[in-house]
Amino acid sequence: KHTTHKSHQEGYEWSSEETVA
Repeated sequence: KHTTHKSHQEGYEWSSEETVA
């Protein structure tokens, strides 16, 4: 399952499997 986290720097939710550097 994909775990979504809130990126405070960008302000959007991203998947833990799709980590944007």
